Amino acid sequence: MSDTDISKDQAKGADSHGETTHHVSISHPHPTFTKPLIIRYMVFLVMEAAFTALAWYCFRRPRLLPSYVDLDLRTVKSGFITIFNIWHTVAIACAIAICAETFSKEWSARPDQTDAVSTVTSGITDRIYYSFTRRATRTFRAAFLIFLGLIVMRITGSSAVTATDEVPVQATLPISLISTPSLTSDNTNTNNSAFALRLTTANMIVRLEQLLEAPWGYVIQPNWLIPLPTEDLNKTSQVDYGTDLAKFNYTCRWQVPDNIYENTVIIGNETWTSTVRFSSLNTTEGTQAPQGTGRNGSSIFQLIPRTQVEGTSAYLLLGGNSSVPVNSTSQTEAWIDLSGLPSMFSSGGFTRTRDHFPPLHAPLATLLICDPRLGLTSGTVRLRPTPGLQVHDVTVLTPNIAGRVGNIDDSATRTLFANVLTSAINQPDSIPWLRTLDFIYINAVSARMLLSIPPTRPLNWSAIGAITPLDLVTINHQLNDFTLSALKAFTSGDKGDDNAIQQVTDVYATVVDAKSTSATLALATSIQFAILHSVLFTTILVALAGLAYLNRTQGRVPFDLKSIKIESH
Repeated sequence: MSDTDISKDQAKGADSHGETTHHVSISHPHPTFTKPLIIRYMVFLVMEAAFTALAWYCFRRPRLLPSYVDLDLRTVKSGFITIFNIWHTVAIACAIAICAETFSKEWSARPDQTDAVSTVTSGITDRIYYSFTRRATRTFRAAFLIFLGLIVMRITGSSAVTATDEVPVQATLPISLISTPSLTSDNTNTNNSAFALRLTTANMIVRLEQLLEAPWGYVIQPNWLIPLPTEDLNKTSQVDYGTDLAKFNYTCRWQVPDNIYENTVIIGNETWTSTVRFSSLNTTEGTQAPQGTGRNGSSIFQLIPRTQVEGTSAYLLLGGNSSVPVNSTSQTEAWIDLSGLPSMFSSGGFTRTRDHFPPLHAPLATLLICDPRLGLTSGTVRLRPTPGLQVHDVTVLTPNIAGRVGNIDDSATRTLFANVLTSAINQPDSIPWLRTLDFIYINAVSARMLLSIPPTRPLNWSAIGAITPLDLVTINHQLNDFTLSALKAFTSGDKGDDNAIQQVTDVYATVVDAKSTSATLALATSIQFAILHSVLFTTILVALAGLAYLNRTQGRVPFDLKSIKIESH
């Protein structure tokens, strides 16, 4: 006979379970691997190896898609899922052919007992049931496990590499610098024009956010001074970076001033000044409203410290109370009622003078002292812009990290908190319908922040009557919110320029390490699915080679007409 001898084996033999079986076999002097078998195995090897290499390449460095792929993420992701499904279907179909050969030859191990898993009509349910019976050979069970592994590998492969618009990038990032003149040319020096210009910017931001309730820039986590990136982040959906931080939470109290003269207020051992001049004739007790040139009225303005303070801010309120009214002849005009608050009395009145306004007299003066309770630290910050106005774009991930970055100077921070609201509180309203009358020198910001104004904007200040300050709990909350808005003029890093024609300004910045997420379409890897796919591929590749070897050496024949014809004889 030829190299292939077909014979009916009537001898008894023991299978893997020790059972007596009859075999229909084809004898080969040496195991042979046909060309189609080798091609299928190599196609599976090459295709899955290429995909595994792509997965680990994209894990190490996400593959950016060409700029001409101008489609939305959902469409691109669906397209790549389709491509990878087709890719794995072709590769696994080649591998399953080796398993199918084992299934087809299973009948040959026990021709008198079963052919349920060897026919073309047998399904996965038949094979699952059969694999748990004593009739199943070890070769069949191995092939069935490989078959199940291939199904799982097709699923994990399609999930291992996918399209994303969030690409992690390690890079340096310039962030804003808050420092003293010893580190930069100006910044928080209260005597230079750049600082004054930024205070004016703070005034505009406060009015926009706190009066009009329209957010400016990023929504910052409350009670934090957080330096922000100074460069354009339009292509970045998220960035984490290290920076110095300042935690604040205001506690305010009412206090009697120790002395008031010209533009100076003495508070304990500290001297404070004002941009306006005021005086008092005497401070003897009395019950008469002040008399003199100008109008009797009320006022609020913020003081500026002449000496270094711990970030504390001070506000001087001029007004009256129920015993000492501002104007004994008319109590319908708006006036600040200081009843129940510690105050200094002047029978001649505290006189405040402002350019282009007549002098204003008030019998009582009191101070609102607000301590931000600064806590200087450092930490990791996440900037993730969101469309929602109530969701914080900038949050502190991990505060109190050991070691300072160096972009916030302690002294500069204290100066900043003592002065950041001065322009917002002291500057008169620029829009005519916001301006108050000459008997009450307050602007819309100070009124909203400190006074209990009626819910609707008063259209007639001459008829509103007494206005009381807010309670201290509410004032503390207001100071936190208004300060957070004002700080945006400094945390952005913009220097500003006193030349109104100049369009581009420099920035105060320092460079830190950052981990950003680029909003660019790219292929990225899911590490969990990539690991599972790689393990399955390596294991199945070796198992398939062993299964192909057993298929050629066990002497079993496939379930086809030629084999059945031989068995029937």
